[in-house]
Amino acid sequence: VYAVVFYENGLKSLTRWGIVLDSTDYYSTGSYIALNLANGTYQGQVIVPYLYESNISTFSFTVNGKGINIHIGFTELYVISFKESGLISGTKWYVVLNGNNMSSTNQFINFTEPNGTYPYVIGNVSGYTLNLYKGTVQVSNYNVTIDVTYTTITYSVIFTESGLPSGTVWQVLFSGYSYSSSTNQIVISNLAKTSYQYQVIAILGYSISKNATGVVNVVNQKNYVNVTFVKQNTFYIYESGLKSGTEWKIWVNGSYHYSTSNYIYLILLNGTYNYTVFNVPGYKLLSGNGTFTVPSQTSITIYYQS
Repeated sequence: VYAVVFYENGLKSLTRWGIVLDSTDYYSTGSYIALNLANGTYQGQVIVPYLYESNISTFSFTVNGKGINIHIGFTELYVISFKESGLISGTKWYVVLNGNNMSSTNQFINFTEPNGTYPYVIGNVSGYTLNLYKGTVQVSNYNVTIDVTYTTITYSVIFTESGLPSGTVWQVLFSGYSYSSSTNQIVISNLAKTSYQYQVIAILGYSISKNATGVVNVVNQKNYVNVTFVKQNTFYIYESGLKSGTEWKIWVNGSYHYSTSNYIYLILLNGTYNYTVFNVPGYKLLSGNGTFTVPSQTSITIYYQS
């Protein structure tokens, strides 16, 4: 028989390693494994300790009248751990490290690598954003943990008003729910990517000239609706000269207005308006047609004579 000696290099002291030779396991915590073998051809494999890799995994040799030395090199490996937070339990996510793709449905994805610098890419998960998408990690004799934070993508609709005095409370009915604010914005969050109906509630003394009602198609993370309030003005048209209870009428802004009292009041936006005055039987109209301007004018008087 002849001495066949397997030498290891690279293991920490007292690390247990071994070989399998012709279906028999041999172990050592030292630097070598020595066997006495007869002439012949042998095949085997290396038993690699946890968190090491070897330069050979299998081997073959022939004993032919003399001893043989076989050298096995080991390299220590370190754990590169990607730790996720933010995903719903059971959600599949993945990491590509140095070209190697690994996925998981739990919190950790672990790679083992020797010292070195490695590029990585974090996989997108539908419905989430990431705190980082790619980078490099350096391994230098220590395990490394990289925190990966997923954040749920939320969709919102932001109503922004203009035209109201500061501090005025206003209100929006959105998909059957009421939202109000005393600032110039109403933010409705945690929405699905779909369409919603809305209605801006009227405020006494104001009209809504833009986006009073409608449908919002939620397609972006933030969706904006601009609402414009326009101040309304109370304008009085008085008559003088008619007997109490007499009906009179006037045409303003495309509409007829009737009264049996001595005034007609209108709610008008800022602007200039044409008006037409009509005769009343038994009375002479002393005032003609004309125009008035709101808000610089607040009233006019129509004169009749019996």
